[in-house]
Amino acid sequence: MSLPTAWIDKIFQKLSLTYGRDFLGRYEGMPIADVKTDWAHELGGFGGHPEAIRHALQNLNPSKAPTVYEFRNVCSSAPKLAVLELPRPPQDPAIVAAIVGGLKKSTGVNGMKDWAHRLKARHLAGDRLSSYQISCYQTALA
Repeated sequence: MSLPTAWIDKIFQKLSLTYGRDFLGRYEGMPIADVKTDWAHELGGFGGHPEAIRHALQNLNPSKAPTVYEFRNVCSSAPKLAVLELPRPPQDPAIVAAIVGGLKKSTGVNGMKDWAHRLKARHLAGDRLSSYQISCYQTALA
């Protein structure tokens, strides 16, 4: 995925102001729209990380205008944002026991295949089941 055109325009504006001819002259004779499209493609991985682009713009080599690959490398060297983890909330043992007990009751004696055992019992008791119901419980209990 490529960066939005507006982002590339801002990057080019900053690089043009910083380096002037040294930056723009590199692309002389090339359609600037094609150059910007290439930059948008090469920097596409930073669409969800604008802080990396900000880092690159703030840490440019003052003596040389960057190529798209040099700019991308500076973006890649941006410090990663720390992700804070919340502490696990305290658990009330009584509530946990009630929830686990409720789960055990809902799954019954035979666990997740209770439905199949109930269908089989109905079938053996003489209830009329569709061939699909019979096939399903037989497959589940095989």
